[in-house]
Amino acid sequence: MNRPGIVQGDLDTFGRGVELLEPSILNPNGLLNNCVSVTIAKVLAYRDVHEFWHDTLKGDLPDIPLTINQIKQLIAQTGWEFTWKAYLSCIGKSAYDNMKHDFIMEPWKGTLRALAYTRGDKTGHCVVNSAISELEQENDIAYSYFTCYQNETYGVNVRHEVQASETMIMFILNSPRHTAQWHAWLFRLSCRTIERRRDPVWWRKRLEIINKHLKVLGQEPMQPPSGDGFNPSFMIELDERIDRAHGIFR
Repeated sequence: MNRPGIVQGDLDTFGRGVELLEPSILNPNGLLNNCVSVTIAKVLAYRDVHEFWHDTLKGDLPDIPLTINQIKQLIAQTGWEFTWKAYLSCIGKSAYDNMKHDFIMEPWKGTLRALAYTRGDKTGHCVVNSAISELEQENDIAYSYFTCYQNETYGVNVRHEVQASETMIMFILNSPRHTAQWHAWLFRLSCRTIERRRDPVWWRKRLEIINKHLKVLGQEPMQPPSGDGFNPSFMIELDERIDRAHGIFR
């Protein structure tokens, strides 16, 4: 039986991004209607959307929005297992409230998450849902980001749009760990990790996020290294600090 505000259904097309500021690494050609593919490319650790398309479809998709059924078909072609749930606003509760409550009652079983939602102007969008950091509180969707990578390499948190949405669908991807898909994802993820660890901008943004959580915990923030000192020793120190703080949340 469906709980109020949770349905199995269909929505309008999704794909329209925000106004292009500069190309994202994930969307190097600055396409405007490929947010679904950019999101799936991100969660599956592809370098960019074209690599994802060629690996999955053997060619690029046209720059047009996708329907929910087309999104499901696209995810199915990756070989990953997935489930999905739709949430609607209802009397006294927003779609976001219903999603949070559903997650608390029955945490989603899946490794990777993508959220499709409607905006105030009735356009649709799709973004990555992921932990804010390794300091995430377990079993609480409030401790996560809703991040658009369509026009920004490092992502833009669009939680405000998600919280205001009247309709949303969460796609939860999973794969048994003995499958070729899982091992291919681990390899791509290791490649992306190496790339990030060489990127000082990524480290600065990561440090900002970690310090926000350390402040909530009443701990002293980490100071950035002087000059361009985002060197291996600082990166190791940051990881160790995360590990020490991590236990406080568990």
